[in-house]
Amino acid sequence: MRGLTDLVQIKGLYENSIGKTTELLSGNKPTEEDRYEQKVAEEYANYIPEYPWFDFSYTRALGGLWTQTSLVGPHMIRKVERKFILSLEYSIKAVYSSIIQAGSHLTYGTADPSVYASR
Repeated sequence: MRGLTDLVQIKGLYENSIGKTTELLSGNKPTEEDRYEQKVAEEYANYIPEYPWFDFSYTRALGGLWTQTSLVGPHMIRKVERKFILSLEYSIKAVYSSIIQAGSHLTYGTADPSVYASR
């Protein structure tokens, strides 16, 4: 689990340096990518109370980043920086979660979404 902790720390360093710099250069105005990142975070927060985190579709999040946000627009430095870092983040999470998911499903099978109760 050390590797995951290292990634979280690296992300924190990145966001507090390069991320903060591009945010300041944009006049602290959110880009489409910032809004998209917020939307994905909200979807994730609504998802994990009922399903394992590794079943969340980071691949869909990555695809949406490129199809639901434009390639050009205001605050291009911030847009490009966000596209790059979010693409990298969602890609890493997609690969990592698919490995964990495969191991979990091999070990425990898939969860039955139905709840059965008897009287």
